[in-house]
Amino acid sequence: MIFWIPGYSIYVAKVFRNVGEAFASINAVRSLVSVPSPYLGGLLYEVVAPAAPYVLSSAILVATTGIAVTSLGSAEVRGDRAEPQHP
Repeated sequence: MIFWIPGYSIYVAKVFRNVGEAFASINAVRSLVSVPSPYLGGLLYEVVAPAAPYVLSSAILVATTGIAVTSLGSAEVRGDRAEPQHP
């Protein structure tokens, strides 16, 4: 788990101008999502099937990877920072 942290930090530093605000926002969202996750995973396990939490987690991982790849591909480099293009 610790191996993704340097890459994550570099990505945030290169993409966002206000790095402190970016880290705070991202960590706030991660914290809010992590509160109900164990309950929802247990509910899926009991109600749907034992494999359901893993299938849902894999689907979310694939979706977020697609979003990240798309946003990185459309990033415009300005100096030493990359600015995401907004439609």
